[in-house]
Amino acid sequence: MRIQKQLLLVIIVLFSTMVQAQELTVKSMTAAPMDLSASQYRVADLNGSLCGLVKVQIAASGVKFEGNVIGEPEFKTGEYWVYMSEGSYELHIKVPNYLPLELNFRDYDIMRIESLCTYKLIITLPLLPSHTKITKKERIDAENRKSTHIDGTLIETFSVNGVSFNMIQVKGSSFNMGATSEMIEGAKNDEKPVHQVTLSDYCIGETEVTQELWKAVMGKNPSKFKNNDCPVEMVSWYDCQAFVKKLNELTGRQFRLPTEAEWEYAARGGVLSKGYKYAGLDIADLVGWYGGLYHQVQRPHAVRQKEPNELGIYDMTGNVWEWCQDIYGPYADLNQNNPKGASSGLARVFRGGGWSNGEKFCRISERDFDDPHKTSYDIGLRLAL
Repeated sequence: MRIQKQLLLVIIVLFSTMVQAQELTVKSMTAAPMDLSASQYRVADLNGSLCGLVKVQIAASGVKFEGNVIGEPEFKTGEYWVYMSEGSYELHIKVPNYLPLELNFRDYDIMRIESLCTYKLIITLPLLPSHTKITKKERIDAENRKSTHIDGTLIETFSVNGVSFNMIQVKGSSFNMGATSEMIEGAKNDEKPVHQVTLSDYCIGETEVTQELWKAVMGKNPSKFKNNDCPVEMVSWYDCQAFVKKLNELTGRQFRLPTEAEWEYAARGGVLSKGYKYAGLDIADLVGWYGGLYHQVQRPHAVRQKEPNELGIYDMTGNVWEWCQDIYGPYADLNQNNPKGASSGLARVFRGGGWSNGEKFCRISERDFDDPHKTSYDIGLRLAL
């Protein structure tokens, strides 16, 4: 009888734990034909057949993957790289404190994993257990923000009206800003002189602000090329200020546009910089969408489709130019701490190159500027905090 009571108690505890546990949810599962990662980093299964690659974006550590998984999944900031045998269509995902997720790719119109193909899987973690008793302020904070430490990197996940976005912590340090040796080919006069800048810690958006996030905050989508997963465009510098103000009202935080120095330092990879010409690699094709004679890109593309840079930040090369906070002005030949740009002037800076521009405009040190009222189908924004 005593053994039966103990067994019953164990069953009740396990049942209770399962009832309270949160379920993982799938935001999207898509093929990524323009992502060349699987063909660039080839992995073969035990039969010698080349695998497909599933990039799983999930803000959690200690994640386990089961199924036709080959080798140990690699963690790269913000996502896990899971190699799977050709023909696979199921993946089991286990995250501490969450119910296991049994994922069937066919539910998302992917009949089977193909070799040398890359797929994007985005998993959403519930931010708040429904049974927890907390204050109103704690509830707002929990719904708007979740922090995850992974491999020493702090990723903050915010949610606004059901739309989530990630901010990546950038550890401050000193760097040389402007047309350094790897940037010098094609550099313009306003990228000189190279000067030392020291920055404090800050956070910057993992991606450009998407149309989905803009609409969640502002209630409408001004973009010419409408797609929720693409960066918002057709927004002026003043439109961005209105967006930031509304976002701060909704979250209680102090989001803003990055300064030009913060933008360049993050694009270079911060303290993890490897000295690349573009944001993440020396090969522009692998990290950005851009136009020109040999690259007839016709429109912006969904974020996170190319390789991230050293900090795990996407699309700082190409896709859309990104407004910065600064007034445009010449560089000074002196060391600076947390510079804010020119003290007077009308034009505002934007950085990063766009889908309609050639490769030379996508160098990290490239600068451009325009009237703050200007809108264009290749100018958007990235948040800072």
